[in-house]
Amino acid sequence: MKILNICINGAYTDGFSYHENILPKYHKIIGNDVYIIASRYEFNDSGVLNKTDVVSFTDRNGIKVIRLNTKRDVPIRAKFKRFKNFYSTIESINPDIIFCHLFQFLDLVNVIKYIKKHKNARLYMDSHADYNNSGRNFLSKKILHGFIWKRLAYKALPYTEKFYGVTPARVDFLLDVYKLPKEKVELLPLGADDECVEKALNSEVRDQKRNEYGLGKDDFVILAGGKIDHNKPQILSFMRAVNELNDANVKLLVFGSVSDELKEEFEKQLSENVNYIGWRRSEDIYYDFAAADLVAFPGLHSVLWEQAVG
Repeated sequence: MKILNICINGAYTDGFSYHENILPKYHKIIGNDVYIIASRYEFNDSGVLNKTDVVSFTDRNGIKVIRLNTKRDVPIRAKFKRFKNFYSTIESINPDIIFCHLFQFLDLVNVIKYIKKHKNARLYMDSHADYNNSGRNFLSKKILHGFIWKRLAYKALPYTEKFYGVTPARVDFLLDVYKLPKEKVELLPLGADDECVEKALNSEVRDQKRNEYGLGKDDFVILAGGKIDHNKPQILSFMRAVNELNDANVKLLVFGSVSDELKEEFEKQLSENVNYIGWRRSEDIYYDFAAADLVAFPGLHSVLWEQAVG
């Protein structure tokens, strides 16, 4: 089948391990013709959000990615942006299945238009909203999600096979705030990239990574990280806690991007026991997991949780 993944509600970065990377990869592996419509934004090698000049390319998994411009020059986090050539791009692909990664975007009306016109096409959508990252005040819960995005969801409801919450809390949010029918809502947990897991489970990988980081056989190694910003200040407390243990055999490796607002305090906590290993590519993080004895993620939910469990 021809499957279109729509990923315009945020950045799309080739080589990451989010839903929008892993699902299309395995759609492709099992023999489908796969496409991605994405925004112009991606994270660079240092974890910094950038607007790319590349508007069309084939990713590392052989999937055609088409990046669309917004109709007005607005930030990627703008709530009510619209995209140029959105409907015509869908028509040119002519998909049998559309999967919307985060359905809270205005051009969902054009997805509905396509599905209504093409009676045999099927629509699936997921949501990443929960009470930790959304619905934390009246405006977000009652107006943005409880009215605006809810109205769009109900317009799509007759044409949607499933609304997926990607964690149990996000399933609850769809049921509580959007009031969607239970039979239309399901949990779609992100697992891990099987290929990366298989490589990381090789015992030699653990030894190689520990040697690379100068770790001894008797060291108890903790790994933590991700996007370290105002949403995850708890990482600083975690670093302080490891330092206060004052145990030479307890080592904390911290990876990811560090926001400017936390950088000064973050650097103060680096020590013999707490090391920063920088921004890591998604596949490399699996090898870092293999080197660790404990993986911890203080702060908000991250897909790294599921990958570590995998």
